[in-house]
Amino acid sequence: MAARPSKTGVRAAHGNARNGGRLTVLERLPMDELPKPPASPPDTVPSQRDAAGRFLPGNSTARMAKVRAGKSGALSLLECKADPAWLALNRWGRRYASNRIAELSDQFGALSSGVCGMVVTAGNGLADSAYLRARGAELGDPKLIVAAASLAKDARQAERDAYALAALEASTKPQRSARERLEASMAKNREPLL
Repeated sequence: MAARPSKTGVRAAHGNARNGGRLTVLERLPMDELPKPPASPPDTVPSQRDAAGRFLPGNSTARMAKVRAGKSGALSLLECKADPAWLALNRWGRRYASNRIAELSDQFGALSSGVCGMVVTAGNGLADSAYLRARGAELGDPKLIVAAASLAKDARQAERDAYALAALEASTKPQRSARERLEASMAKNREPLL
């Protein structure tokens, strides 16, 4: 591998540096004294776009889109290799979060994605905490049990934050009367007229 051109140089001390007793100085080279960098190699990768600038079929960007974070994405591919006990607790954590979101929605109305994200974080934290606690008990490792307690504390805090944010968001929304809520519910469930 060729050496990269250096932007600094060591030179014999001159001026105030030499008068101060230094033998050498480290200086940045001026731009006009920098050595020329090696030429970049020619582009050997064919373009992945057509003449109009649209992506061609099978381009690398389209392949990257197939790695998603959802149920069939990259994270689920990693999670399917996990311990079966953790998988069961992870499903429990998701169910817990889903039920808790429904409870908060009943209490405060429509929830923001921020509130729902905090509840999902709390559910994941509780599931991970239960797994670490059980694993610590199985192995007799007090460090795992302490980590589980810390995760459970963080999960409770995330749920408290979600509740507080849901209450704050609900207080800023205009309040609808019971009649308005009933009419909206009936309109949403109404059969279309033919």
